[in-house]
Amino acid sequence: MSILENLGTFLENKLSRGQYVLIAGDHSPASRCLIKAICGQLAQFDLEERMIERSTSTALLSYLVTKLDLIDMGVMVTCADVETETCAVKIFSKQGVLLETFEVDASDIKGDFSGGKILPEAEISKWLNVYQAHLEVQAPLDPAVHINRGLPIVMTTMHGAGSHLLSPVLRKLGFGGMLFVPEEERDDGKFASADPHNLSALSEGMRYLRGGRAGMLLAIDPAGERLTVTVREDSGEYRLLSDSEVSLLLADYLCACRSENGILSKASVLITPEDSRLGAIARKYGIKQQVVAGDFTLIGAQLLKNNRGFFKHPLLLATDEQDGYLVGQYVNYRDALATAMVMCEMYCFYESTDGVGMMDRLGELAK
Repeated sequence: MSILENLGTFLENKLSRGQYVLIAGDHSPASRCLIKAICGQLAQFDLEERMIERSTSTALLSYLVTKLDLIDMGVMVTCADVETETCAVKIFSKQGVLLETFEVDASDIKGDFSGGKILPEAEISKWLNVYQAHLEVQAPLDPAVHINRGLPIVMTTMHGAGSHLLSPVLRKLGFGGMLFVPEEERDDGKFASADPHNLSALSEGMRYLRGGRAGMLLAIDPAGERLTVTVREDSGEYRLLSDSEVSLLLADYLCACRSENGILSKASVLITPEDSRLGAIARKYGIKQQVVAGDFTLIGAQLLKNNRGFFKHPLLLATDEQDGYLVGQYVNYRDALATAMVMCEMYCFYESTDGVGMMDRLGELAK
């Protein structure tokens, strides 16, 4: 049995005849080919499908599955390796939690598959606006605190959905110095790598970072799942921050801002891999740390558990040690878009404060 047949069997076992699967993916040729093949496979099992043609991040797909009454399950297809045409096929439950990931070689797909039925734009637009409103409110700083949101920051969305979804939110919040790398802003699937750590994927962004006044480069993978942060240090050197360093900055900033605003609930939780520094931040602010292995399948299950019963635990930050972060709980999967927005605010806050830069704060936290 092929992996594609295994995928169809998995979906058949999870759903009943006539139920609907929402399918989306990046715009790479491998993903487009595989999406059509999956639609054909679903038809064989008498399962209904709806496709999203517009720019969609994985977190947005997860969100739409929970909100659209018609939809019972979600499938996101992302190109994991351009050279080998290997794609990751991620299956999401009605609760928006990652259930399973299949690795499929799109070059093995044979046959001429028809497209599948398109989800009408009118059904998406309402929830897209609500999703973007969720992104807005993740910025934790009290609006009364004055900072310079016009500081120059470079961002690359690597030919993916990030620019289309995030740029309206950043403009609305006043981040006027944001530069999206123009060569990589269009969501056309023409990325050389889907890895925001890959040097070739960062090369255009680094060119703009070196050639301008910006002090930070944010790189979001084409599916809007993973985020990397490169900063210009006082020495003039450039440093790619580790996952644990980004997690440390985020946890500290989110806790500090919400504590200052008087809205940090003692029931709040950090979901992290084993990390004593993040545990120390949780203890400092009197909130809970839950240690979950670096896998958003397990993290998503923990999020559902946290929201059952009388004593609920609102999420402050979840991290998987693989450049994946979730800030707040509007979805149950990692979302690089909201994380990037918080990073922009954090950078502008520290760089607007006399004598305290973001890297100075990281140095204090790391001691």
